[in-house]
Amino acid sequence: MSLVPPSLIKPDVTLRLTLSSASPSSLEALKPEDRGITLIQLLLTTAKHASSGNLHIADACLCQISQLASVTGDSIQRLAAHFASALAVRLVKRWPGLYRALNRDGSEKLELVRPQNIFGQAFPYLGFSYVIMTRILVQTLAEERVIHAIDLGSGDPKLWIPLLRGLASSANGPPHLKITCVHSSKVVLDKLGTRLVKEAESLDMAFQFNPLNISLRELTPDMLKVRSGEALAITSVLNLHSLLAEDDRVDAHFGLGKDDEVKVCKQMAQFLAMVQSMSPKD
Repeated sequence: MSLVPPSLIKPDVTLRLTLSSASPSSLEALKPEDRGITLIQLLLTTAKHASSGNLHIADACLCQISQLASVTGDSIQRLAAHFASALAVRLVKRWPGLYRALNRDGSEKLELVRPQNIFGQAFPYLGFSYVIMTRILVQTLAEERVIHAIDLGSGDPKLWIPLLRGLASSANGPPHLKITCVHSSKVVLDKLGTRLVKEAESLDMAFQFNPLNISLRELTPDMLKVRSGEALAITSVLNLHSLLAEDDRVDAHFGLGKDDEVKVCKQMAQFLAMVQSMSPKD
């Protein structure tokens, strides 16, 4: 007879990368604990077959996941639903034309301002980082008369408006400031440009806004229009990770070497080399 209390008995969570043969009715009858383990197994199996190109098996796994996952269910069901959606997108991206056709509607799919505000309220560390970045930029650029600041994907007025105000109050008076913002959303760029131009006018500051409606992967030095004599400042907030992989070509850019050490991501290395070649101010 076992003397171990039932509460201390650990469930069997062995993960198997095989396709379940359970029927739809038996899947739906699973207990929450078993359902969670099954979802994890199915997600791992789907990811494995999606990476190796076994699309039919990956599709079968997604069908089973759809019977167990739910965006309105418990935490593991919600998580599985979003992971399954991402895996499905990865499968469709193997046909670029099909993927673009399904994701082209001529309008912005997401209103980014509200999610950004929610994120800022839930994680105040982003606001703290803005304060620190602004202070460093103002201190570093205080003596410069012609400044070019490059925003690699943030597009947040909460970062740039305090910078305008800080530079405008410098002892030598407002400098000439140009801000180039790289962002994939035209709506974000338009809103940022309007806010910054209005703020610069109120501060009587010579200002120029250069919006680039592209992704970081498409960026080239010529697009930034960096001119001789400009003090260059470059910022990036939560965006460089997009360079670590391009669609499904992860293995070609990022992986393990023969000695099992992580290789440098070629795309990231090239991008950082480009940034360094522009000689931003230390």
